[in-house]
Amino acid sequence: MPIQVSKKNQIVILPADPLARIPWLIHGFSTRTGGSSRVYGGNSLNLGFTQDDSRAAVERNRSVFLKKLGAMNGKHPWPLITLRQIHSDLIHHVAPLPKGPLAGDGLITDTPGLLLGIDALA
Repeated sequence: MPIQVSKKNQIVILPADPLARIPWLIHGFSTRTGGSSRVYGGNSLNLGFTQDDSRAAVERNRSVFLKKLGAMNGKHPWPLITLRQIHSDLIHHVAPLPKGPLAGDGLITDTPGLLLGIDALA
């Protein structure tokens, strides 16, 4: 998968070559370029819910990123399950959608149509 750049929002999706060889797997790593967030320096693509950024900006960022990634069910993005990284040995198995925020350092699922992500704040 080549690096995808949106000229309008300058959103960059970085692929991992070994993962790109798996035909059914949608994946990509975001950068901070593009997006609606202002708190982390300009037009930032913040995808993590924090006390410093507005929920509306993060939801817009996630929607634009997931659309660019191709993770859509018609007009709606697939559910994105994230966790707050805490540098531990805690790995969550996600089958149904979690009821609340998750913390740990890994996510796995065997449920098609769920996207997994790590909020790694610097």
